[in-house]
Amino acid sequence: FPVTIYALENILKLEPVEYDWNENLRADYPILKEKGKLHSIGLIAQEVREYFPEVVRVMNDGYYALDYEKLNAVLVEAIKEQQLFIEYINKEIENLEQQLENV
Repeated sequence: FPVTIYALENILKLEPVEYDWNENLRADYPILKEKGKLHSIGLIAQEVREYFPEVVRVMNDGYYALDYEKLNAVLVEAIKEQQLFIEYINKEIENLEQQLENV
């Protein structure tokens, strides 16, 4: 069934953040440290959960995590919504240009 979740409107409410992994909160911290990937960017799962609860899960340790693969479907829907708006604006511009030509 089609996604009708006002994807674009809700995506615009999310704020990407930068963060550093904490050695007390991540089991694979040593691997991330070794690869030089302690600094990262992402979204806050609790914030995303307000709008898209289907893409958030609770880990065994009680922390929230995002399933970014599922979030891709939401992003595709947001792009589609934005494209419809762009097409509408383009038609409005064409109509205004025609009106100016007829003046």
